[in-house]
Amino acid sequence: MIKKVRGVIWFGMMAFLSMLFIPFLASETLAVDEGPKIVECRVSAENPCVTWYLTGLSGKIDNAEAYTGSDEVAIDEFGTVGEAGAPATHTLILVDNSDRMKGNSGAVATILTRIIWNHEPNEKFIVVTMDPNAEALTEMTGNYDEVRSAVSSLTYGKHTTSLRNVLYSQLEALAAYEDECFDRAIVISDGTDESVMGVTYDELLDLVGSKEYGCPVVTIGFYNKASVNGLERLFALSRKSKAPYFSAADYENVEDIADSINDEYSDIRYFRFGLQDEYRDGCERSIGLHLEQGETEYMLSNSMVIPLPSYEEIKNLSQIRKDAAEEERLKKEELENRLNSLDAITAELGDKSVSGNSLFPSLTSEGDDEETKPLTFRQAVFRIITENGTWIAIICLIMLVSYIVTTGRSRRMNGKFEEEKVEDTNIMHMDGYITEGIRLVNIDQTDIQYTLNVGVEKVIGRSRARCDIAFPLDRAMASRQALIRIGKDMETGSISAYLENLDTQGGTSVDNEVVIDGITLANGAVLKLGSTRLRVIYV
Repeated sequence: MIKKVRGVIWFGMMAFLSMLFIPFLASETLAVDEGPKIVECRVSAENPCVTWYLTGLSGKIDNAEAYTGSDEVAIDEFGTVGEAGAPATHTLILVDNSDRMKGNSGAVATILTRIIWNHEPNEKFIVVTMDPNAEALTEMTGNYDEVRSAVSSLTYGKHTTSLRNVLYSQLEALAAYEDECFDRAIVISDGTDESVMGVTYDELLDLVGSKEYGCPVVTIGFYNKASVNGLERLFALSRKSKAPYFSAADYENVEDIADSINDEYSDIRYFRFGLQDEYRDGCERSIGLHLEQGETEYMLSNSMVIPLPSYEEIKNLSQIRKDAAEEERLKKEELENRLNSLDAITAELGDKSVSGNSLFPSLTSEGDDEETKPLTFRQAVFRIITENGTWIAIICLIMLVSYIVTTGRSRRMNGKFEEEKVEDTNIMHMDGYITEGIRLVNIDQTDIQYTLNVGVEKVIGRSRARCDIAFPLDRAMASRQALIRIGKDMETGSISAYLENLDTQGGTSVDNEVVIDGITLANGAVLKLGSTRLRVIYV
């Protein structure tokens, strides 16, 4: 009996403790799931040729870097959708106004009115029905009174519901607007689709997943037993486009659906990337985006087919090259004209020297009866050298002797300094061999040391997420500054420490010499990365 009582008490205590820890576990799960995500991607033939739209990112961004492979990508522009000078939101509202939805007309009007009322800054709407023979109730407009009037005047009647065909054509039209913007679609339906021929659901999925036409497709479903499979397909379309979907039957107050949609897209961030010309080749490439917000770091990536430059851009580039070639030709022509002018002046001076006394008698005419021929600049210099070679040789000999005497004296005066310099070098670069690895000692804080064993390679830089040894407080250091590899040298067969520079700004140096590509680290060498100094010790 006592054992049973103890068992009941033990079970009750465990259940109570589990209830205490469940909120912490749930909050931790939510924290893991939170974070930015890419909801829309656009590519174009003009630079910046890639645009991302992100949700789940709020607050100030401290640092943003983008890469494709090992090369950095320029972030030409980023900000919040709807701000002045930033892209706006374009929303497609697609409503099923057939007889089957007549009983839900009040809920539909309530949801759409609240979405329009709580619109984003500079947002535009277009309202379309699923009747293939009906025209759009509004054009793409920012006149919110006109949009609310169109929603409140919706009529429900007997007509064909062509869900797939209308949705496909409207998504294509939405992406075809000239303005660069964040597109989204809101579909209100019970899932019924009376399209006999035309677009399939697989084609719709491909369209939503494409970089040219894809955008978030939010589904608000009203339950109809006869078309539940069609509604599930719409929900799958929302999942494919990373958009939320709602079943109106799950909400006592349908205004909560509108509030959830507005909260989901209330803070859309956009990033525009400009790629180098060699990457704009029509091939698929991946771009990685590294974001820092305080102590939190995010890494996002997405792959897309980078289009070729537009005809206008190629034409402009060709014109720039033609202009550069023409400018080079004009420079050469101008230089040649100057040389010809100099030859003419020299010839004129030669004529004058014939008639008067000259510093170089050899340049005058030898007879009064002979016809005087003008000398060019080249001919005059050649005659001076050939006929005054003795004096020129004597002057060169004197200059050579003076140079030899001066150089010898300088070597004798600097001999002691050179010896001291060699001694200092021997002291800094200590003898020894690597047996276990190397130790990196922080010169400014000698208690901070890092050990690298044989066969190990580690990346040093400022980013905790991308480096093995990180210095996040060193603002002079790049995200990935250098890579150190401990291994056997293929030429000598001995174990050596090799540093490979990953920075292109000249912030990596060894013994005060900037490292361009890579260098073998000697024992006692001083390695400077950004503003951090590390001494290499063989162990």
